[in-house]
Amino acid sequence: YLDSVSARIVDPNNRWTLSNTTIEDGALTFVDNTSAAQFAVHTNTSMMDIGGAYEITLNVNRTSGSFRVLSGTGASTLTPAISINSSGTQTFRVTNDTNGGKLYLYTDTGENFIGTVDNITVREYAIQPQDV
Repeated sequence: YLDSVSARIVDPNNRWTLSNTTIEDGALTFVDNTSAAQFAVHTNTSMMDIGGAYEITLNVNRTSGSFRVLSGTGASTLTPAISINSSGTQTFRVTNDTNGGKLYLYTDTGENFIGTVDNITVREYAIQPQDV
């Protein structure tokens, strides 16, 4: 059981599966690739439990285009899709709907994201009861 995963510097030592992306100087790099999808998948299969809520924070240096942040176990189970189309620190919450969910950073052929992503943090999000 993991309640917090942090990859302060994205590094290539078997923690990510890459397709048409690279890891350079501690950052995940997407380059213009209009003929194929680009993605990075974190290899930790127990990163997100089914039905769990998670807060994801990442730093984006965007030149153009957009990419999506997803959780799931494969292309047919990726939910929800958060679209990132600006530079800066991005923080959002997701609920994982599949058992053994992984973190996907994904750009399809039409999105053409050019830029880098680093300082990725995934934390379990616990909703605190409100006294109203």
